[in-house]
Amino acid sequence: MGHLFLVLFATATLVVVSGICITCVMFALSRDGSPLVPATPPGYLVVFVLPCLDEGQVLEASLERLTQLDGADYRVLVVDDGSDDATLDIASRFETRGTWVMHRERPDARRGKGHALNAAYHQVVSRTSGRWDPDCVILCVLDADGRVEDNIMTEVLPLFSDASVGGVQTGVRMFNRRESLLARFQDVEFVAFIDIFQRGRNLVGTPGMGGNGQFTRLSALQALAARPEAADGPWTDNLTEDLDLGVRLLASGWRTMFCPTTWVSQEAVATVSHLVRQRTRWAQGILQTWCRLPEIWRSEALVFRQKVDLTYQLAGPLLIGFMSLFVAWFFVRLGMWLAADPAGIVAWATSYWGLLVVAFYLVTFGTAWPIAYALWVNDSDTTALRALALAHGYAFYSYLWYLTTWKAAFRLVGGRTAWSKTLRTSGPDQPPATVGGS
Repeated sequence: MGHLFLVLFATATLVVVSGICITCVMFALSRDGSPLVPATPPGYLVVFVLPCLDEGQVLEASLERLTQLDGADYRVLVVDDGSDDATLDIASRFETRGTWVMHRERPDARRGKGHALNAAYHQVVSRTSGRWDPDCVILCVLDADGRVEDNIMTEVLPLFSDASVGGVQTGVRMFNRRESLLARFQDVEFVAFIDIFQRGRNLVGTPGMGGNGQFTRLSALQALAARPEAADGPWTDNLTEDLDLGVRLLASGWRTMFCPTTWVSQEAVATVSHLVRQRTRWAQGILQTWCRLPEIWRSEALVFRQKVDLTYQLAGPLLIGFMSLFVAWFFVRLGMWLAADPAGIVAWATSYWGLLVVAFYLVTFGTAWPIAYALWVNDSDTTALRALALAHGYAFYSYLWYLTTWKAAFRLVGGRTAWSKTLRTSGPDQPPATVGGS
């Protein structure tokens, strides 16, 4: 029994270490540095698109920041998706400050974020047709709680000077990250863990697109909307329509890029239950995007490394689900051994205590050091010691992914694909996140 347990422990360690190695490879790639780009080119129109459903609690603060930006020509488009609160009234007050307001009613409204974005897309096409070159019109999708940095356009727009770039994703921060440890871990997730992979994927050629700070060229959206399978526009009703859009952009020959030098600050989810609901939706959306795997591997625009990495991205829930089963089996076998032979397990643990300590640390905290470094570099308010402590705590926070992955799988099997919005809890405006760099 002891040898079987040792084999099981070693296998589990090997599986996790392989994941750690991938993280370390991405960390090494991410240290290549940010690309040098020219000054902001003239002649661009940026349209910030905010799809809103009952967002009266956070919308005004976001619009205040947006309407005070300097730089390129821009407009703000608020899509009121059939709200019952003061969302429409708040948006209407900003119409004199360069804001377009679009009000949708049922049955067209409340069909999901993808449908609201498609309505915004058609509105932008209508308003810019004949006046702006679609290559020079950039749509930026923001959540209603998104607080943009002052430098967002000067950092992002130069990346579109390359005509092959169809989309650029900015970084994301949590503006209420100091309110609780749960909020802080969500910030660590974006500013360190996701930042590592996005920077690394800049070199691989596969940066992902997110729902906040997602900049997309209008001509790229038009190309997707013109495809036979596109029903209402470039976005689909996938629960992670942002991820799905990014995959289709890459598969159709457009480039995507990650811009690490600017951020959109959003509100961290305040409770574990609401965080589980949000991440379940994200995991289910990734599972839905598996339908893009044949398109990825048939694409002549993608090279082999891109196909492999995109497959790895979409396989995330599968790998997490496998690991959760492995961990459960491991502890069941450990319990059975302890019940059957308590003296034997004590003797075995005494013999292999050094191996146990090393394996436990690697399995649990293997990615803590690169995450701590990324957090320390990107967040000027965090000391190296605090970054290391937060990175170790983040390892336990990430166990939530086991729960959300299985919950997402059961929802998908049960045919439950309804889109649910994230609960907002913030009131007064919060200061924007401090932009760091590496």
